[in-house]
Amino acid sequence: MMADENQKEKHEQDSRKSRFSFLSWKNKFDKTYVSDLRQQWENMDKIERQKFILGAFIGLIIFIGGITLLFILMNGLIQH
Repeated sequence: MMADENQKEKHEQDSRKSRFSFLSWKNKFDKTYVSDLRQQWENMDKIERQKFILGAFIGLIIFIGGITLLFILMNGLIQH
């Protein structure tokens, strides 16, 4: 009887998880996380913020370029 209840609770918890819950190591929302990020952002100078945003943009370009290159290579291999 106890095992059935445990399985039922586990199934309910699993059904509440989102599709992308495997990307998160925490299942609970941490209220201090957002405030810590906001404080770190405010402590940064204008130049540091610009470098951060520029780095994120360059990283995004490299990521998209890599995916595009992989698609082109795979497309070339499939056609041969």
